[in-house]
Amino acid sequence: MKKEWTVILSTCVIVLILLLIQIPIRLRNNTNVPQPSSSNVLSNSTANETSSQETSGIITMASKIDKYIVKEYNGRIGLFYNDETKPREVYDSDVSTLPEKDQEELKKGIVIKDRNSVHKIIEDYGS
Repeated sequence: MKKEWTVILSTCVIVLILLLIQIPIRLRNNTNVPQPSSSNVLSNSTANETSSQETSGIITMASKIDKYIVKEYNGRIGLFYNDETKPREVYDSDVSTLPEKDQEELKKGIVIKDRNSVHKIIEDYGS
């Protein structure tokens, strides 16, 4: 009888360990969380200038974004959608404090295809 309980208890412990291992894996691979696609993200609009730490989260179905362009706008970093002349977001990063090479790239404009890369570039220039 003692041997049977040991086997049952051991089996329960193994099953519990396997379940605990699966939880973090499932959380990392969770695809049920809706993510805004690069084709439907607009910036938050406020009376204050947007800081480099803010991100947008307003979703719209009105426009299709084929590309993002990060470039200098009035001495700051601006985020443009497609070929727009007015930025959708302006970040609180002074372009004049950046190295000359970065300033030149921002004057020309950096074309980016996805929103995640936009955030990485903004962070790189903002730090």
